[in-house]
Amino acid sequence: MYTKEGLEEVFIKGIRCLLAKPEKDNGHTLIFYHGWGSIPENQAFSAKILASYGFTVILPEIIHHGTRNPFPNPFDTEVLQKNFWKVVLHSVEEAEGLISCAVKSGLAKEGKICLIGSSTGGVIASGVFVEVSSITSLVTLNGSPAWEETEHLWRKSDGRPPAAEEELAQIRKYDPINRLENLKQRPVLMLHGSHDERIPSQGPKKFYDEAKKINDFVQYREYWNVTHTISLNMMEEMINWLMEIHK
Repeated sequence: MYTKEGLEEVFIKGIRCLLAKPEKDNGHTLIFYHGWGSIPENQAFSAKILASYGFTVILPEIIHHGTRNPFPNPFDTEVLQKNFWKVVLHSVEEAEGLISCAVKSGLAKEGKICLIGSSTGGVIASGVFVEVSSITSLVTLNGSPAWEETEHLWRKSDGRPPAAEEELAQIRKYDPINRLENLKQRPVLMLHGSHDERIPSQGPKKFYDEAKKINDFVQYREYWNVTHTISLNMMEEMINWLMEIHK
C-alpha cells in the first residue's frame, strides 16, 4: 500500500512505517523519527529528498501518534508533561526489535544504518544510538541527547518543581549523556536553531561539550535566528554530512 505522499506503508516488527526507496541504492539506510504531535507523513518530503541521494529511508510511527492509539490532543499541557518520557522510553525500548527486523527483511544492512530524529524524534534517536551499538551514525535536528538537563530546563521554564527521583531514575537509565562510553568513535551531527523555543539548545550543547572529550567525530552546529524548525540550510548540511560519512 502506498500513501498519497507516494511512500510505501510497511509494518516492521508490528510498527507502522513509511518507506522511501532510492532509484540508485547506495546501500545505506536512514531511520528517521518524527516529532511530538506529528506523523511519519509529515517527513515524507524530507524522506524523498534523502532517497534521491541513494538512501533507503524508513519513517517509524512512534507510540500514541498516527494510528498507534494517538493522544486526542498531544499538545495539551497535562498530556505532554505526563507522557513525554513514557513515549520516548517506549520508543527506545522497541527500537532494537525494529532495527533487527529491518535487517532481516533486507531493508537495512548491519553497519550501514544511520538514525535521524527531528525534535522529540531526536531525543528518541539519541537514546537508541547509545543502546544499539550496530548503528553507524546519528543526526539530531532540534533534538536533545541530554535528557535530564532538558527536563530540568523545561521545569524551570514552566515554573514546575524538580522531577521526582523515581521519574529521574527512569530518565537517567537511558540518558545518552550518562552513556558516553557507548558512543565509541561513531559519528554524531547535532543541528539546532538558536531560537528554539521548544527544546532549548543548552541540552545538545552540554552533550557536545562532554562527548567531544572522548569522541573525535561529534559535531554541533547552531543556526542563528532559526526556531523549532528544520531550515533548508540544516537539510543541506545534513545531506552533505551523510554523503561524506556514508561513502
